[in-house]
Amino acid sequence: MALRFYNTLSMRREEFVPVNPSEIRFYTCGPSVYDTPHLGNYRTFIFEDLLKRVLLHKGYRVRHIMNITDLETKGLLAAKQAKTDFWKLMEKNTKIFFDGLGEFRVIPAASYPRASRNVKEMVGAVEAMIKRGHAYRLNGDAYFDISKSKNYGILSKYKFTKKELNNRVRLYDYQRFQAGDFLLWHRYRKSHGKIFWSTRLGKGMPSWNAECPALCMKFLKIPMDIHAGGFDNIFSHHENEIAQIQSLTGKIPAKYWFHVRHLMVDGKKMSKSLKNYYSVGQLKRMGFSVIAIKWLLLSKPYTKKLNFTLEGLREFETRYRCFKTTMRHIRNLKRCRTREHFCSVVLEKRRLFFEALDDGLDFGTACEHAMSLVEEANERRRKGLLCKGCMREFVKAIREFDGATGAFPI
Repeated sequence: MALRFYNTLSMRREEFVPVNPSEIRFYTCGPSVYDTPHLGNYRTFIFEDLLKRVLLHKGYRVRHIMNITDLETKGLLAAKQAKTDFWKLMEKNTKIFFDGLGEFRVIPAASYPRASRNVKEMVGAVEAMIKRGHAYRLNGDAYFDISKSKNYGILSKYKFTKKELNNRVRLYDYQRFQAGDFLLWHRYRKSHGKIFWSTRLGKGMPSWNAECPALCMKFLKIPMDIHAGGFDNIFSHHENEIAQIQSLTGKIPAKYWFHVRHLMVDGKKMSKSLKNYYSVGQLKRMGFSVIAIKWLLLSKPYTKKLNFTLEGLREFETRYRCFKTTMRHIRNLKRCRTREHFCSVVLEKRRLFFEALDDGLDFGTACEHAMSLVEEANERRRKGLLCKGCMREFVKAIREFDGATGAFPI
């Protein structure tokens, strides 16, 4: 069965057909490390990892790039409020991010380019856009002129009014559906302190908008196969990215756009600004295992919001402990009978497991099939009805489930 998932660009579920079957080019928007990542951020990263794992399981070679946003005005403000060095704060939060990826058993990307180490590429891209007439200078800053964009709104499908399109977004950050010419380069301001570069654009620093377009073009050939991120990235970040790359290459940067919906807490989006988020460390200190957290984060399709509750997490913790206990008993099993065979059940559950993953990365359904198999294996073990051959096939299937999801360690 072919892999199918929802493509934000076409607004429908599509069968995945690679641009070049010899290598899948996959770009994911990484963390903004002005603060530590929360579970909502990790839900996106975990679903992106699930997509990559399924592609790898199908035999594709995947070149995955994830940027690290360690250069933005939010970081300057965060360092000032914390009364700490900007670069020390960025490094501290970056380490916490990578530690979290490791705990969630996320397969590392081929490269994690940092914004701060690729300013030259961003400046070059901005200069090229100015030269082509798609961007302009104003009082030392640089803006992208969206009136020159062929199809601005192609990803978000938002119909902008002429008044909106004539705006200029002066804020350093973006707001939802705040259309207008957007910032590419900040001229130096006193609030930047020691964080600046002296370039052909002058003294200053690149805007967050300019980061991903430059990194995509540097590390991956355009068009790439998949561009992924959180639902918030659709507008304006990814919309702005399409406009920039299209102005330089004439191409939409990716064939498939993959966006993960919000993680909610008590009906509100989990976010740093609302201060209503949980960290992995918090939940571990409360006695929860990381894999149970992962099962919860993957339990609903990525195209749907997920409401986080501690009660819901406790249910997944109970199920995960049952899984661990059963696997320990079966792996330590010494006496087996050949009275009933279990191999046909293993094959059927394996088929259903991977069909669920192929159908929109439906981990929730896949997990139900896996746990049904585990429960039946445990029942047969208690009755002494597992033969050694079937036991080996069962363990092999669970290992394969784990390889394709990173969620069934044994």
